[in-house]
Amino acid sequence: MTVMAFGCTNVYSPLQDRAVSDAGTALRESLESAIDSPPSERLADMVNAIGAALRHGYETEAVLVDIDAYGRMIEFLSVLPSSVPLPGIVVESATQIGLDWDQGARRTLSVTVTETPYLGYAALLGHEPLYGRVPFAGQVPETVEHLLRRIFPTSSGS
Repeated sequence: MTVMAFGCTNVYSPLQDRAVSDAGTALRESLESAIDSPPSERLADMVNAIGAALRHGYETEAVLVDIDAYGRMIEFLSVLPSSVPLPGIVVESATQIGLDWDQGARRTLSVTVTETPYLGYAALLGHEPLYGRVPFAGQVPETVEHLLRRIFPTSSGS
């Protein structure tokens, strides 16, 4: 059996699994359940976009992304409402990843993920520029959620 998580492949072999405790049994069942569940189309699209951005950053700028910035990006993308389209992903530096939504003239939002517990954002909505930093604690910050609703008025944003 092979377990796939965001492009990383780890091998799980029942022959080498010697866990007999209740926790071991629960973990084994969890792994089997994860393996049997095919990834959603959105998850597959996210993994492909992340892989393409990482490859492009490495091939054009020789940038290897910091693991903390990468982890925060994954965490942020995983809590985005499914009604919000996935952003364009740009590796800006080893510690900065840009997530960009461009809905035409004067309807753009860029969220910058770093290794810190803050997200940077910059938006242009009509003639109104908005920018700042907000803490990220495992859910889409209220300010970013508000901006996403303004960029995508037909989506719920939550």
